[in-house]
Amino acid sequence: MSPTTRPITVDVPTPYYDLFTKMLNGMGFKYDNPLPKAEPKPVKKAKPKRGTKEYILDTIVEGVREAKLYEQGLIELPSAEELLNEL
Repeated sequence: MSPTTRPITVDVPTPYYDLFTKMLNGMGFKYDNPLPKAEPKPVKKAKPKRGTKEYILDTIVEGVREAKLYEQGLIELPSAEELLNEL
């Protein structure tokens, strides 16, 4: 380290990390990157409209998932009597 430079530590929010590193590179700064490149967050898809093919498939998948959780004893499902009372 030369006497004309000083080390600093900066916490950069994840959404701005790539922009910030490009900016540092563009200005000729040298920096250490102790962390791997941030992974993008998965994007949640919008729920399909009722009655569409995608909606029907999604509800079937959700039902199968709930059935597996019930078999494992992780969730409780309402009884048939409770379901009929809702109608």
